Amino acid sequence: SNLDLGILSLPAVSKLALPQGHPMRLVFVGQNGTDNPDFDDRLTDFSVSDDDGKHYRQKVSQVFLACVEGDKRFVNLEPGDYRVYATKGPEYSVSVRDITIAENETSELQIEIPHQVVKTPGYIAADLHVHSGTSFDNTFSTSERVRTFVAEHGEVMVSSGHDIPVDFSPHIEQLGVQDKITSINGVE
Repeated sequence: SNLDLGILSLPAVSKLALPQGHPMRLVFVGQNGTDNPDFDDRLTDFSVSDDDGKHYRQKVSQVFLACVEGDKRFVNLEPGDYRVYATKGPEYSVSVRDITIAENETSELQIEIPHQVVKTPGYIAADLHVHSGTSFDNTFSTSERVRTFVAEHGEVMVSSGHDIPVDFSPHIEQLGVQDKITSINGVE
């Protein structure tokens, strides 16, 4: 049911505690008629215009956990059924958990922590074209972009900011993940 405040009607939501202590990406997909959640709190309502002239705004139904201060501890979900995927990048397993969220309830997500299934000794995981908050076509802040890389076991990120040089190093140090990731300054 919804909370009706006269002119404003808010959907009922419940809290789900997220796993802590392990970097990972959690993806939530609505099941059995439940919509995908939207965890995005951006103020710009950024959308993409396709060739047909229509504007599209994709819901952000994922959470990136880097095992650092500032990781989300809870998400709000409308009552319903969800499938949750946990991953940590292409070298790791994908865990799946189906959950049902009841109205006005706080519950805890119990999901298997992704484990490494592909060994890559002598290789590093790198992305040589990384956009962040300085790019007009990106919706992640620079700090959140670093968090996404740690959550997916990225090891080297090279910035690309549409002619705006970006240094991820201060953000890496601020999050305290310099032992997990490094960056190279770049520009398009």
